[in-house]
This record gives sequence, C-alpha cells and structure tokens, in this order.
Amino acid sequence: MNVRITKTIALAMFFLNSSFSWTMMNNEPRIIKEQNEDYIMARDFFQDIVGMDEATFRKQYSWNTNTGKLDTFKLDQKDAWIKAYPRRAAIWQGNFEFLTNGDLDKKLEQKKFPAQSKGSFKILIHNPNKPELTDVRYLIEQPGNYNAVFQVASTFWGPLEGGMARHEALISNMFPAAAQGEIISVCTAAATIYRKYFMEKIFYLLENLLGAASYKTGKYGQYIPKGYIQDFRYAWNQENYDTKQQANDIAKVGLGVHSNIVASLGQTNRPFKKPDGNELQKRLSIDLNADRITVNINKTQIVNLIFSSAYNLRDSKIFPDNDLNQRWLINFCTMILKGSYLGTLKSAAYLGKTKVYLTLMGASAFRNKMAWLADAMNNSEFKDIIKKAGLEVILVYRPEPGKTWRNKEEDIGFLKQMFSIADNINGTTLAKNTILENNLNIYLDNVYAKPDPINPTPELMENIKSIIEATAPVQPVTPVTPVVTPQQQQLGVLTQSLQNLTNELKKLKDTLGKMK
Repeated sequence: MNVRITKTIALAMFFLNSSFSWTMMNNEPRIIKEQNEDYIMARDFFQDIVGMDEATFRKQYSWNTNTGKLDTFKLDQKDAWIKAYPRRAAIWQGNFEFLTNGDLDKKLEQKKFPAQSKGSFKILIHNPNKPELTDVRYLIEQPGNYNAVFQVASTFWGPLEGGMARHEALISNMFPAAAQGEIISVCTAAATIYRKYFMEKIFYLLENLLGAASYKTGKYGQYIPKGYIQDFRYAWNQENYDTKQQANDIAKVGLGVHSNIVASLGQTNRPFKKPDGNELQKRLSIDLNADRITVNINKTQIVNLIFSSAYNLRDSKIFPDNDLNQRWLINFCTMILKGSYLGTLKSAAYLGKTKVYLTLMGASAFRNKMAWLADAMNNSEFKDIIKKAGLEVILVYRPEPGKTWRNKEEDIGFLKQMFSIADNINGTTLAKNTILENNLNIYLDNVYAKPDPINPTPELMENIKSIIEATAPVQPVTPVTPVVTPQQQQLGVLTQSLQNLTNELKKLKDTLGKMK
C-alpha cells in the first residue's frame, strides 16, 4: 500500500478514536467532541441555530435598524431555509404571549384544576462544592426538567435580554456581561432569535402602568426616571398603602410567556462561573418530524420561559426608612416583585405545566432587598395558586458574597420565610428546625466571610440537603406486604430476646441501686 495512503488512514483513525474538533462550512459553529458529547464555544450560540454569524445574517437579509425588521426575508422562504440547515426549525417552535396578571386571572377563572391538587414548594440551596446543581445551564438540559417553567430575569423592555431592545445591538454580544437572563437565553437560542428577529412587536412589561412608570430613553437604553416613582403615590391613602390599589396595580404588571421552546445548549465546563463566551457548552440535539421542517418535541428538550423583572435600584438614592420617598420606592418595588412571582405561577397554571423554577428576582445586580422578595412570595395568593394548580415549585437560592446589599442576617430572615411557605404547603416543620437553622448559619458565615468567602464542608451541605429533603412531602404509595425470609424471622426473634435481656438487666441495676 502507498505510504502516503497508509499515513492518511492512520491519521483518520486517530481522529476517529480521540477528542477532536472541526470547523463546519458556511460559518457554522466549531463543534468539539468530548466523551461522545458535542460542545461548542458559548459565544457561537447564534451560528449554532442559524448556520452563520449574526452580522452575516443581518447583511444577507437586510436587517433594518430603524424598523427592527428583516427587509428581504420572506416567510414563504422559511421551509427551504430550514431544510438547508435543520436546526433553524427550532426558531419557530413554541408560542409567545404578552400577558398581564389580570389577563392570567381571567384565563384561570375558566380553567378547571383536579380536586386533589396540592402542590409543593422546595428551596434548592446553592452548594459551592457542586455549583452545577443550581446553574441554570445544567438545570435546563436535565431530562427531569422537560416541559419545566423557568422564571427569567429580564428588563421591563422585554421579553428582553442584553442586545434585544436596541435594534442596532447584536444579541451575540451578550458576553461578557451575561447574567441569568442572558444565560438562559443562550441556552434557548432559537427562541431568543425569534423574539429579536421574527417577532412583530417588542413589549414594555409595564405599559399598563404608564401613569406610574413612564420611561425615557438615555445613552444606555430605556430607563424609568426616579421622579416617576413618586407618581406612584396615588396608591397611598394618607400614609398607609392602599392594598386594594396595590392589587389593581399588580393586575397590570405584564410578563413575556414563551412556551414550548427548544433548549439547544446545556451545561458548560465552567459551572457557575461568570460566562465569558469562551467556555464550552453542551450542544443538545434537535430532532425533526418527518416533514423535516418542524421540531419533534417528543425527542427534543422542551422548556418554558416566563420573562419578568424587578425595578433596577443601581442608581437610586436610598432614603431613610421613615422617609415617605423611601416608602414609595419600597412599595413600588414590592408591588412589581409580587406581580413577577404571582405572574410566573399563574403562567405555569395557565399553560398546564407543573414544575416551576423561581429565582431571586432583582436581588443581585438590581439591588432589591431580600425582605421585599420574601414579602412578594410569603402571602396567601402565592401559596393558594401553588396548592390549587398542583405546582411543583423550586426556588433556587444562592448567596451573593461581596455585594454590599446582601448579608447573612437578611438571607437568614429570607430563608426562614421561605421555609414557612414550605411548611404551609408541604405540611413540614422546617421553619422550626433548629438543626437546620444552625447549619444554615454556619453555611452563611462561611460564604459571607470577610475578606474572602470560605467553602462550607461537603458534610455540612449534605446535612442541609438531607434535612430539607427528609421533611419534603412524601407521595402516597400502595402498601406492600413485606416478604420475610426464615433467616430474617430468626434474626428478629434473636433481636427481641436481646432487647428483653437488656431490659431485665436495667431493672436489676435499678433494684441494686435502691438497696444501696
């Protein structure tokens, strides 16, 4: 055999039997093969779905930055366009709706829930030793989270993430400033591309609250001037907040509901690290139906995203607690948070989904206080919708060391209220469990240690996890009559005899003690 041919075959065999990568044609993403799994660089999420980078896509189909439309892309081209690169089918998979809490209330009035619905509420504590377990990139790809609902931290100008609201901005430039909203949008890239390039209208989530939350456009995009929050004073009756008016305002808070969409990317090789776009991210399969233009949702990971937002306090002046301006601000923020949390649960119930992941809305970059988040959740309406709709709600909790607006004391107070919710729904007693509270104090002492956080021991984290899960609601099971072997029966007799002997010895010891 020719030596050159032999070398070529040997080289080919080497690549077939080891990790390798290649660059696909048409500017498609670089695929990296590791342990029989496909990975791409996270920054290539646009190419992964469209088959070309975003700049090329815009140029080819004449993206108009004034109108926010693709001038030369025609929908009658769609089928042929998908067949040329099948992962494009995921762009049109799913359904988007803009719904207010009031809209959802009306829809739920007509919905019938099973009489035996009970629901559950669980707090998933971030474990620094296993960070992937609370990383949305890991959660979104898990088979057990098929059809799950994820609350997405957005902005009011949504359902938006970085690069969405301004027509000239590229969504592929989400890195290096990606936060939770951007991260989950990268994982569901096809739906993100749909909202940016194919959805007809971009919504302002508070458009029904214009009297209290009008916005302006500045150098970095839209914002609500701080003075407008003072216009929210109409919700006050003298110095007391009018709860009826608050309910009316919550009903006007909007959400972006993107249901039955494709999860195309999953966990990374850098779990819970700040995304920079260079990490490797698992590429999930997208199966098509026989028509080769629609997604087979039975063989593709499907999830649901609920876009909501908290008010951004990064540039806000914080007044003393007894200042009326501060009370206006607190009540405005709390009202928005209630609308976000209740709206997420109502959206899941409306969609007929069961599993719901909630996040700490606004408690990170937007600097909302943990007590406000607790108030937004620890109320009868929040608990009632979980029970009525039979929702399996999982709140993902993680501390934020190094942030001046987060500390151990406030986090402990928040967690106590969350355990109180769990007890109310699950019938547990977590809020009164002193061992759990002591363990959480040690955990938070470590992660909030100054100057540097300390990783809690794996044993401590396992203890916290086991206490929470041991008192979680237990599903009823059909009683099974145990089968006892002769050996087990004999062991039981011997054990009982030993116990009887121990009791007799104790009685004898007590008698001798009295005689002395």
